[in-house]
Amino acid sequence: MTESQSKNAPQVDGLKLENEAGKEKLDKFHSLVVFFEGTGNTLDPITTQIGLFADACRHTRVYDASDVELVSGINSVKVKLKMSFDGCGVTNGISGTLFATGLDEQVDSVVEVVNRMLTVSAEKNSRIQKVMVVSVGLSRGAMASMKLALKLSDSSFSSRISKSMLLFDPVPGNSIWTGFPYSCVKCQDLSKTGNILRRVLALYPYEPLPDVAMHAPCFPIYPRNTFVEEEVTLGCHQGAVFGTIPNPQKPYEMASVLSFRRIKDFLDSENVELQF
Repeated sequence: MTESQSKNAPQVDGLKLENEAGKEKLDKFHSLVVFFEGTGNTLDPITTQIGLFADACRHTRVYDASDVELVSGINSVKVKLKMSFDGCGVTNGISGTLFATGLDEQVDSVVEVVNRMLTVSAEKNSRIQKVMVVSVGLSRGAMASMKLALKLSDSSFSSRISKSMLLFDPVPGNSIWTGFPYSCVKCQDLSKTGNILRRVLALYPYEPLPDVAMHAPCFPIYPRNTFVEEEVTLGCHQGAVFGTIPNPQKPYEMASVLSFRRIKDFLDSENVELQF
């Protein structure tokens, strides 16, 4: 982050994060937390910590926009919702595995839920007229988080949306030599998401996979006013987000424990309610 970016960015004070003005608290937003799994991973049974945190999140789960109107209290109190998605290789088979097919449909369903939350809030004269979207994504799931930021910025409700996201080893799945199969290539420039994208934490495990796996991560371009943290962490790709144990000894165990701590701290700072 450049000096100018640092001056313009929101500041983190302990576990309390305020918006760019430094005054408008997160409790003035309805919230939607979204979990995107890696390509071949399922949420049930749990494959990685993405599923673990999705399950631990105490927010009310919704599956599509029609569920929003069933949530009580949206006209008078802060509503906390969540969505979660299996990997695109699980939902869309070989085309999802090779070409990331299915990510756009997942993202579109999230946008529909956000739009419906804001529409219902307006119709019922809710005292809360904004939505904070917090997303956590692994590998291709991180690419889905990036796609989501772009689509929310194009929404007619964009002035009433704020977004933060945790990207864990964002991997489009393309060859670094040829670019084939050219998946997710249009979502890596986030500079035009403007004021919507408030905060990003991007974590990159330092151990590489073989070149043939085409798992080179990407480094997105962010808006100048986004608070961005990019960190190198222990482990190798999703091997760094498997289960945790009380007394880690092996390298992959220590990597997973470190990842757990970083993800939990991020979600805590975004006022996401967790119960393990």
